[in-house]
Amino acid sequence: MTLHRTVTLLGLALGLLGLGLQFALTMPQFAAEVGWGLGLVRFLTFFTILTNLMLVLIYASELSGSALLGWWRSPVTRAMMAAAMLLVMLFYHVMLAPSLHFEGGMQVATVILHYIAPSLYIGFWLVYARHGALTMWHVLPMMVPPALYLAWVLLRGSWVGEYPYEVLNVAELGANAVINNVSALIFLFMVLAGIAVTVDRRIAAGGRSAQTVHHA
Repeated sequence: MTLHRTVTLLGLALGLLGLGLQFALTMPQFAAEVGWGLGLVRFLTFFTILTNLMLVLIYASELSGSALLGWWRSPVTRAMMAAAMLLVMLFYHVMLAPSLHFEGGMQVATVILHYIAPSLYIGFWLVYARHGALTMWHVLPMMVPPALYLAWVLLRGSWVGEYPYEVLNVAELGANAVINNVSALIFLFMVLAGIAVTVDRRIAAGGRSAQTVHHA
């Protein structure tokens, strides 16, 4: 088994473990409060859950080569997810971790989903992704999924009165504060996406330079 395949399988296994633990530990509470159907919707409203599901699909696309998973092999998708996982780590570490204190299985799931899985994926992307196909114009399509996520969270929140993250809670913070928070998050993601494109281009340029030297 190659190192590439081993890392891919490890990423898939870690993602499934973290998501499975989180599901098992939180869904009974959600189901007790709003039922299993709405509880599942609540579970899938968290950005961390959705992004880690995306990683599972990326690893699955790498292992299977299925045409149905072709979008998850796209350089744009994979660079977007590198930026997204950086955001997951930064947001959790700075905004959430100081006030959250988990134990047992919840602590394990939290560490996997917010630190280990994102770090492993970024390493996977740096080493094994196809580089050199991106330009700064690709930042624009990278912004679409996060923007749709924020729109969904705010629309759902206005309907059911709950938000996955306090910085998006219009009822408590007010519309102006939430608009400022959303603008800051979008700007931060745009910066991270730009960094991902820059790194992608430098890796590709380095590879081309190495090939030039080798053939000289």
